[in-house]
Amino acid sequence: MPNPFPGVDPYVELTDLWVGFHNTLVGDFSKLLNPLLRPIGYVAIVEKRVDLADVPTDDSDERRPDVAVAGLRSTRPWAGPAGPGSAAVLDVEPSTVRLPNYESVPTAYLNIRRLPGRELVTVVELLSPSNKVGRTRRDYLAKRVALLSTAVNLVEIDLVLGGRRLPVIGEVPAGDYCAFISRSDERPDCQAYAWSIRRTLPRLPIPLRPGEPEVTLDLPTAYTMTYDGGAFDVLVPYDQPLPGPLSDADRAWVAERLTTARSSPPGQS
Repeated sequence: MPNPFPGVDPYVELTDLWVGFHNTLVGDFSKLLNPLLRPIGYVAIVEKRVDLADVPTDDSDERRPDVAVAGLRSTRPWAGPAGPGSAAVLDVEPSTVRLPNYESVPTAYLNIRRLPGRELVTVVELLSPSNKVGRTRRDYLAKRVALLSTAVNLVEIDLVLGGRRLPVIGEVPAGDYCAFISRSDERPDCQAYAWSIRRTLPRLPIPLRPGEPEVTLDLPTAYTMTYDGGAFDVLVPYDQPLPGPLSDADRAWVAERLTTARSSPPGQS
């Protein structure tokens, strides 16, 4: 069956399928943008970095590692600092603790550069579940702060229900998914888009140099290219609990969409 939802399939983020989906989707952004950018002297280049993501050790959203608290006992001697004539000894027994465990996650993002010198003009980031919790969230926010201090535009697209939203000042419109368009010449102001799980994905403006016309990222087409091309409709775990703070009404709507899609003849939904 095709994507049973009008926009984002919320189940895609639940497994390690997300990494492949994420990186392919960023590549499809490039495929759609380059025909618009090249005639006006720009190019979209897929770049990759390696993020160190927290490996979950419990069911908490923050994915913090478990840490045992060391207790004091008097069976293992330790020679403490001794002054003249002192023979003080502190007896301490260590406890076993676990150090944080991290895994390397290859993460794609998009750089839009001005030709011929390849001047960086705009960065397009597609958030991952790991960008919204734990160590990787902190690392991403540090990169974000550094980028916002430059003359580069930043586009952040959040198609993930779980985790914490990116920090902003002011009210973001209500919605399950969002995008922030930060133009370098308008900071600290930026445009915030938000939409419901029940809606189609929006088409987003991609800013270039100040005063130049912007191009449009056809997010619905890019998502469909990635979803259909990767056969995600037969790979995602529809039997798993939904992530994120969805309302009971939205969860019922999701279940209804799945039931309708499964009962529809091939080619219909």
